[in-house]
Amino acid sequence: IQNTLRNLGYAESPNDIVVWYPDGRGVSARPNTPAGVMPANVRRMIDGDIDLKPLADSVDGGRELLWPQTTASGPVVVRVFVPDSELAKNVWKKWAWLVAVALALILAGVAVADRLATAIVKPVRELAAVTRRLSAGESEARTTPAGPPEIADVGGAVNHLADRIDGLLAAERETLADLSHRLRTPLAALRLDADGLAGTEIGDRIMTDIEAMEAAVSNVIREVRAPKRAADVSCDLVDVARLRCDFWQVLAEDDGRTWEVDLPTGAAWVPLKKDDLAIAIDQVMTNAFTYTPEGSGIKVFVAIGSNEVTLTVDDAGTGFPEGFEIKRGESRGGSTGLGLDIVQRTARAIGGRLTLARSPQGGARVQLSFPLRVAPSTPKRTGRGSGRGSGGGNGSNGAGTANGAAMAGAPHTN
Repeated sequence: IQNTLRNLGYAESPNDIVVWYPDGRGVSARPNTPAGVMPANVRRMIDGDIDLKPLADSVDGGRELLWPQTTASGPVVVRVFVPDSELAKNVWKKWAWLVAVALALILAGVAVADRLATAIVKPVRELAAVTRRLSAGESEARTTPAGPPEIADVGGAVNHLADRIDGLLAAERETLADLSHRLRTPLAALRLDADGLAGTEIGDRIMTDIEAMEAAVSNVIREVRAPKRAADVSCDLVDVARLRCDFWQVLAEDDGRTWEVDLPTGAAWVPLKKDDLAIAIDQVMTNAFTYTPEGSGIKVFVAIGSNEVTLTVDDAGTGFPEGFEIKRGESRGGSTGLGLDIVQRTARAIGGRLTLARSPQGGARVQLSFPLRVAPSTPKRTGRGSGRGSGGGNGSNGAGTANGAAMAGAPHTN
């Protein structure tokens, strides 16, 4: 038995291995090592007090393994004793390996999860960017469907929705262009009637108004045919305000109004087309002339700030009614209810705003604020204020309309 254990390598093992016989003898696997006294568990197993089955148990100083074998002379028990020092040997290394393997698995899991998340998040971010571009007016923005099938399906639906919106807008523009074109027929009839008054003051004024309306109709058709605005569109608010004030000063003098204009000498470039800004100013002027009595004063001034410019129109009328709000299509004075709404939408389209308040004269104050843009060039100014000019041909027919529709003492409306 000793030779067999030695051949198996137990002789060099630090564990204590002893073979115990029924007569009490013990043979140690270590050469020249006494077996000592038979342990109690071994005696009980040989005596039959314990079943002849392998047994592992904790004892003083370590753990023992009893391995019984049946022989002709009786049961033989091989006892292996492992001290506590051997049980705890290199345990920290094994724990270190386990921790290292666990960390490697965690890092691998994080890397895989990151790749999976990227595959989902990146298409969603691109989709969000495209929707923001669409909301900003970039109708050509489209996304490339990618990612999981559900997200790719959403991307395709967004592209389809954008195409549908483009189609509806194109149809709406064509309809508006057709309607505007139909106005040319009654305008032609008006021109023929005005020809009969040629050479008279009234005939000249009517012809001027007809030409202004024809220009406005043509401008609408051009706008709806080419709705996209260039990114570098801009105009000088001070210059446009001066032209429109020259135009409206004629009506102010006819009505016997106190007319004050205070414009700065410098330029104030705003991201708007000149025609759009002129229409907005004319709408504000029309509101002031229409809903204030003849003889009441009107003051126009422009203030240039660090990042915005504000055009203010004050009048000495009755002001806006209590709780007045701009609502498209609603009017308290018998108008279409679109005037101030057009002005407000023009300002908001470029990040500006329309403010309604009470003027120092007790009437209405209408303020248009626009963000400033770096000027492509800065034209020179010659003095403050404005003089009487012949700006009628450059504007709309707002003066004539305002003159015919003036209502003394009527409240403001949009």
